[in-house]
Amino acid sequence: MKTLKIMLPILFALVLLTGCNKSKEEMDKEFREANKKVDQGQFSEAFSMFEDLAEDGHIPSQKALAVMYVEGLGVDRDYDKAKEWLEKAADEGDSEAKSMLRRGEREGLW
Repeated sequence: MKTLKIMLPILFALVLLTGCNKSKEEMDKEFREANKKVDQGQFSEAFSMFEDLAEDGHIPSQKALAVMYVEGLGVDRDYDKAKEWLEKAADEGDSEAKSMLRRGEREGLW
């Protein structure tokens, strides 16, 4: 039992440190595939794909999710969640996300 108490925090830390196993090129490819789903009107599928990528820190997918939340594409409209995803991208220094946040403020979305 004592070993388990020692090992669990170590295993948890390893999971957090390893993060995403996908390369930027793989994520960009999946992003393009998700955009094709949007073009085909398959919004729920696209949303799921963008969400997976966004959770792995893919900034273009974070912004795409925000747009889907604002427009209600494949998901219920949720301005708070849109803002959260834009803030994540903006925190990484993405100027477009910062601009989108300012626009949302001007338009009274958040």
